Amino acid sequence: MLKQITFRILLGLILATSTFANDASQPAPQTNNSLFSFFQIQESDFEVGFKAFNKGDYESAVYYYTKHIGKFPNDEVGYYNRGLAYNFQKKFQQAIADFNKTLQLNPQYWKAYSGRGYAYLMLQNYELAIREFTSAIQLNPNDNISYDNRGLCYKALGRNDLAQADFNKAAQIKSGVTTPTPKPTPTPTVTNSEEDFELGYQALQSKNYQQAIFYYNRYLSKNPNNAVGYYNRGLANDYLNNANQAITDYSMTIQINPQYTNAYINRGFVYASQNKLELALRDYSTAIQLDPNNKLAYRNRAVTYKALGQTALAEADLAKVAQLEGGAGNTNTTGGGSDKATFKYEPPKPNASGYAWKPVVEMNNQIFPSYFLATASIPIIESKNPFVIGDSFGKIGVHIINPQKNAKIKIGVSLDPIVSYQEFDATLTESGKIYLVFPKIVWNWEALKKYKKPTPANATFTLFVNGTQVDKQNVVVRIRSINEAVYAYRFVDNDKWADTGYLFAAYVNEDHEWIDKLLKEALDTRLVNSFSGYQEGPDGVLKQLAAIWFILQRRGFKYSSITDSSSTGDMVYSQYVRLFEESISVSQANCVDGTVLIASILKKIGIDVGLVLIPGHCYLVFDMNGKGDLWGLETTAIGLIDLNDYEAKDKVNASFTVLKKALEIGDKRLKESLAKIKEGDPRYNLISVNKARKDGIHPIAF
Repeated sequence: MLKQITFRILLGLILATSTFANDASQPAPQTNNSLFSFFQIQESDFEVGFKAFNKGDYESAVYYYTKHIGKFPNDEVGYYNRGLAYNFQKKFQQAIADFNKTLQLNPQYWKAYSGRGYAYLMLQNYELAIREFTSAIQLNPNDNISYDNRGLCYKALGRNDLAQADFNKAAQIKSGVTTPTPKPTPTPTVTNSEEDFELGYQALQSKNYQQAIFYYNRYLSKNPNNAVGYYNRGLANDYLNNANQAITDYSMTIQINPQYTNAYINRGFVYASQNKLELALRDYSTAIQLDPNNKLAYRNRAVTYKALGQTALAEADLAKVAQLEGGAGNTNTTGGGSDKATFKYEPPKPNASGYAWKPVVEMNNQIFPSYFLATASIPIIESKNPFVIGDSFGKIGVHIINPQKNAKIKIGVSLDPIVSYQEFDATLTESGKIYLVFPKIVWNWEALKKYKKPTPANATFTLFVNGTQVDKQNVVVRIRSINEAVYAYRFVDNDKWADTGYLFAAYVNEDHEWIDKLLKEALDTRLVNSFSGYQEGPDGVLKQLAAIWFILQRRGFKYSSITDSSSTGDMVYSQYVRLFEESISVSQANCVDGTVLIASILKKIGIDVGLVLIPGHCYLVFDMNGKGDLWGLETTAIGLIDLNDYEAKDKVNASFTVLKKALEIGDKRLKESLAKIKEGDPRYNLISVNKARKDGIHPIAF
């Protein structure tokens, strides 16, 4: 996991250092066609911004670079590229601010001087522009663009001789006549050795690590103060298990750039592999200080703490990882983990009535309509625990210390408008014991379905003892949106967590009326003659899937990482999931939305489907032949292309190409996930929709 995550960051940094608008002298690195690079690059905000920029979509480029900067606030390249996008939007003051930040982080970033000069040029502040272009040329005498632009400034000021000299110099550089590069300065300058940098990058991508080291050796001999060069060479040494060389390279990276978070993480990883656990711990802690939301640093530190026997600290770090990841979904899930060592159950205490009792609403005093709607048909099961009375799966009830042997109590509950007043009778046999009493609640199902945003409500609990009303208490609860799926919560009376990931299966709605319309639309394409499930074998299943995939892409479906829910506290994890008709209406879906959408359609035509939950993500699994031949499908890939960009004759082939990639990615993920599930890793889960239906989890119907 370490290498993959750090490699994703590496891709962004390298692409940014060598890919610039209107700069033909800097060839863009060629990404290989491996499954890994195809999907991982799509997940990077930097890469999405980069691709948007190259397509001329500067507004989107700014949006994604801003997201990238939010995660990596010390990345000068992110600021530089966003500044370029601002320049193309003619937002020159914002561009200047970004170039200022770039140069604050790296005063030798010559292209930022050139970019800032362009902004001043367009603002007709020619003297400032000349100063900037001159700084760029001093750092890189072969910068023909700065010569050209400085010439324009001189011409605007009537200094035609200087202008012509600059134009001549730019033409000379373009013809291949270059000027010797100045001696290295205390921070990196850009030289023609960038070709070695790019060759090293390509070798690293293609996993030719020895060759990568060769090129980075040559590059660093001319650019001895380039942190990224040492970092990339460190990665290559790391992959080759050259531990000491890797440590040296990561140390040089840190010496040049003390803010390079991933260098600390990687060096810590190498130290841990050498059993130098205290050194590893130090590096992970430093990484966390630099980036308090770095999941990888917390996870690796947790492993190190565990190896040192510091279990409580390990659990605290893992809880932080869970809080940051939020389980399924590619973004902002809600809730957060807690350190088990801090849990303390508070038993009920006597109040003014003289009775020790307290109302209880599980899930942190919250009502999740999706939970109760999904589990509505599950039979009520009496608990085998004599001190748990009523619905053993109940979420609303009371904890009470029995005041006397064989006390007859009655609990009245109301929660307007979703629970009208109702009573539940029980006999408590043992005096002085704590009883958990959960009435068998009768819900107003139609009212539950209507909640689209969190809403406060008053729950009223009335206690009767031996036929006499003795007390009444009110609890303010929060009724959550129907779109919020709770997938884990901690019980109020102990430090155990309930895994409710199966609730995602409730958002798979094979009975939705819109599915028939979509299937007709797919049939009209004539890509498939019928939807017959497994009747035509695996090839028939693939054809049916391809037809469904095509019409969704034709509708313009896009991947969306927006999954915000308002806070649900530190005892509950939940994920926002669009209902079927919502995803269709807006033509966008996050990883969970897209998975349940396609699962709903496949389930409708008789294909067995499931959802695979992994840290920070969800994807689809389906049975290819009805006999257990499981295939994975990366549903977020549906938005990788826009079919409107293709001619009519090319649309189908373009769609099928992406589907093939989505299946390849899904296959790779599925193999990894099944191995983790077999190992018993609780962060990985495969939810069979068929099994969920048999267990009583039914679609949330509208």
